[in-house]
Amino acid sequence: MRKILTILLSSAFLCLPLLALAQEPSDSSVLVVIDTPPNSPIIDREIEKGDLLEYEIRIKNNLGGKAGLYALVYDVDRDGRFVPYNDPSELDETTSLARWISFRRAVIEVESGQEVIQALKIRPAPEAKEGTYKAVIVLSRGSTQVGAVESAEKYNEAKINLSVTIKSHILEKAEIAEFKPVKPILTASPLEFSLKIKNVGNQAVSPRGEAILYTKGGRELASVMVEGQSVEPGKIESFPVKISFTGAPGRYKVKFLGEYGESNRDLQDVIYILYLPIVILSLIVVAVIGFLVWLTLFINKHRANSRQGQPSKEPARGHVINLKR
Repeated sequence: MRKILTILLSSAFLCLPLLALAQEPSDSSVLVVIDTPPNSPIIDREIEKGDLLEYEIRIKNNLGGKAGLYALVYDVDRDGRFVPYNDPSELDETTSLARWISFRRAVIEVESGQEVIQALKIRPAPEAKEGTYKAVIVLSRGSTQVGAVESAEKYNEAKINLSVTIKSHILEKAEIAEFKPVKPILTASPLEFSLKIKNVGNQAVSPRGEAILYTKGGRELASVMVEGQSVEPGKIESFPVKISFTGAPGRYKVKFLGEYGESNRDLQDVIYILYLPIVILSLIVVAVIGFLVWLTLFINKHRANSRQGQPSKEPARGHVINLKR
């Protein structure tokens, strides 16, 4: 019997946390109690501009009679004072939390001992500036909205205090705007390349990486580290790339393997180049020029020989031509 009682007590203690968890309200549900004194729940969130927050506001009337409530929404300044206004459209949508709040403004009637639910939505404008903004929703009693405003100024009415921090949308993104040899044909070591990187995000980045020279078959021949300099958002920066190489002439592959940002995002590009040392290129140029000179002389000589082999069409001197025939 004692063992059974011990087991039952242990099971009860294990179930207590589960019962408490089941009774705990969700993050999207806020209870406002109309009482004396009323409670003042707090909503404190950090979101990105353009995001949507949705809540169920449960309004419970613990007073002895029916309550007619008007929701009065105010921005709160740094000194904790309400910022009055006449028209919500007059508020600055880049900095006004009251402008971003959607809540029923008409009268909310709650019978004594009853509870009603109203939807609350908070959506900062896409143009919202970064920072922390505060506002308050005063659920003020009154027969009219004007009376509710007067009551809010005189009495301690139920409130929902809001604090919303607009955090920046951090985007680290860069791309290779240009990667090519400085000349169509590279003739001397070091092999020089133009590497330009553009920042298309909203955070400064410092790209870094390695430029590697390969044969067409993929065998690595030489490389150089490319150290990063800061690239501001919307800007394009040039990164000098010089690879020391004195190998045979031919066609080669050059690959840039880079990374940037805290998450080490990849930057890659591949190009093909033609490498001809200046001596070989000079010999080729001399040979081409020599061939063109020889070809010109050959063509001229051939034309001259062709003219000499043709019979003359002019009549011989002293020969009389009989036109009567």
